[in-house]
Amino acid sequence: MQVPREQDDEKSIQKLLGFKNTEICYIISNYNDYDDGFFEFQEIFSELYWRGFASVILNISATKFFLKTEQVQGAPPKFIGVL
Repeated sequence: MQVPREQDDEKSIQKLLGFKNTEICYIISNYNDYDDGFFEFQEIFSELYWRGFASVILNISATKFFLKTEQVQGAPPKFIGVL
């Protein structure tokens, strides 16, 4: 689902997904420092939320994800999913 504009902030997205701060996440990202790595949610979310290129934050059990896309102009849409 696309994150509603009024909930497009770090705390709201974390609440929507139910991520715990210490939950380990797998990262797929355009940023080499993070791509193919494992990080705690609290450690990585702010870093990728505010950057411009696309990234995926996926929990270890692959039941929740956050997807931030790229866009040339304006704020890019962000998506969440829970399986």
